[in-house]
Amino acid sequence: MHYQKQISIYHKFKQI
Repeated sequence: MHYQKQISIYHKFKQI
C-alpha cells in the first residue's frame, strides 16, 4: 500500500 502516499498528492491536486 505504497500508493496511499500518492493519494495524498492526488487530493492536493484535486483541491487546486
